[in-house]
Amino acid sequence: MRNRALPSVALCFLALGVAASATQAPAARQLRVIVFGAHPDDAELQAAGVATMWAAQGHKVKFVSATNGDIGHFSQAGGPLAIRRTAEVKECARILGITTDVLDIHDGELVPDLETRRTFARKIRDWQADIVIGHRPYDYHPDHRNVGVLLNDTAVVVGAAFFVPDTPPTNGNPIYLNSADGFTDPTPFALLVTLAASNNFTSTANPVLSLVASPASYRNKDLIRAGAPLSAIFAIVTLIMVNLIY
Repeated sequence: MRNRALPSVALCFLALGVAASATQAPAARQLRVIVFGAHPDDAELQAAGVATMWAAQGHKVKFVSATNGDIGHFSQAGGPLAIRRTAEVKECARILGITTDVLDIHDGELVPDLETRRTFARKIRDWQADIVIGHRPYDYHPDHRNVGVLLNDTAVVVGAAFFVPDTPPTNGNPIYLNSADGFTDPTPFALLVTLAASNNFTSTANPVLSLVASPASYRNKDLIRAGAPLSAIFAIVTLIMVNLIY
């Protein structure tokens, strides 16, 4: 009996081992992340924390400055400043454990033209990025805005085989993310204007009210009595919901 029990016990342990290995989570895939900033220091200010975290987890992160930053100083400009700022971001990349690149475009002169779109696409394709991060196309600075426009314009073509065919297309479309800023998309304002124009429950200027006022013999004071509270409620709910959603 003892000799028969030993193989059975061994099979039980083997089955448990197979089951345990089958339930283990697969090894996490290494991500490749590229972050675009308009100037040397933008990507560092916006994404240094998350870049450090990703790099510590074994993922690959690259920062790209879209301009060389050669006018972004109160007492220095030109080549010496561009060299200085490039050296600064290289040292930052060394500390963070990431890669960095600075494009040779003058500060303040970034434009969303076809050639620059190709340059951005090549950077994303060469890196084979899974995640692309950069400014939103809403900003006080034209270079920041244009980084956002250029990234929007590359979102589809980075996976197109014959766009900048000197680089391999990405393996599917990367995830595009916007870095945080203190600006707001003008959409909520435009939406509020549209809703405010519709907030009329007190006169027959509202087409809907004009349809019911005459058959029901409503007078203006009737519309004001019922419509004024509705207009107030509509305005309050609109302000709250637009701020919550947008």
